[in-house]
Amino acid sequence: MLRLFYTIIQLGIIYLFISMIIDIYLPIFLFEEKMESVVKIYEYLKEENILDSSYQTDEIIEISYKKDKIEFSTTQEACMKIENLINEALEIFDMLGEIADDDDELISQKDELIRICYEVRMLRWRQQ
Repeated sequence: MLRLFYTIIQLGIIYLFISMIIDIYLPIFLFEEKMESVVKIYEYLKEENILDSSYQTDEIIEISYKKDKIEFSTTQEACMKIENLINEALEIFDMLGEIADDDDELISQKDELIRICYEVRMLRWRQQ
């Protein structure tokens, strides 16, 4: 009987460990991956002056970083694609809930995403 009790306790501990990984660490990892992709793609577009002007080409340009990819032929399309990536990252951040409120690094990363989103939206509004 005591052996059964210890087995149940061990299974409970294993369950808590696995649920902690799924509920906490996986969303944090996904958010940081998406955030890094958005920042790298945005920096590349700024470097190449694609976001600073009325960029337009007949070809479709494809930029990818890790698992995220955007395809565009105008500055307007590039802005919309980046904004979609930012929204995906912020949705993952929202999944974190109270965990993210206590982590200053996650909050600063979220603020960086919001700043990029603001710049992209301002650029889109100026071009319309």
